[in-house]
Amino acid sequence: MKKRKAKKVEIPVMIRAEKKRAHPLEKGLAHIDDLVAIFPDQVGTDDPRTMTCYQRVGEHGSCSSSYAGARTRPAKPGEVRKMLALLRRVGYGKGTSDSPALRVVARPSAHHARARREQVR
Repeated sequence: MKKRKAKKVEIPVMIRAEKKRAHPLEKGLAHIDDLVAIFPDQVGTDDPRTMTCYQRVGEHGSCSSSYAGARTRPAKPGEVRKMLALLRRVGYGKGTSDSPALRVVARPSAHHARARREQVR
């Protein structure tokens, strides 16, 4: 009898950087403490307009859709690599049900919003 391949488990993640007023001469990548991973298909509270998020300081929490758009900016490629490395160190990225693989997405979609609504029903 053939063994079936285990289905790879993936969850979408948006990597964002908090908008800060930087000194005009400061350039480069955001500090790891300013990066946030937002899981757009995971509800943050019992309100479907919230999403689960992760930051190095404070770790898992909840954020609103408006926070993602108004208070953050898209992360640069180097910042994305930095946050993905951090997420792998805390247990994400193996592709199993207890350690899902991460699929980077640019923005939340209607599909993600439906998934959050289903979680609070």
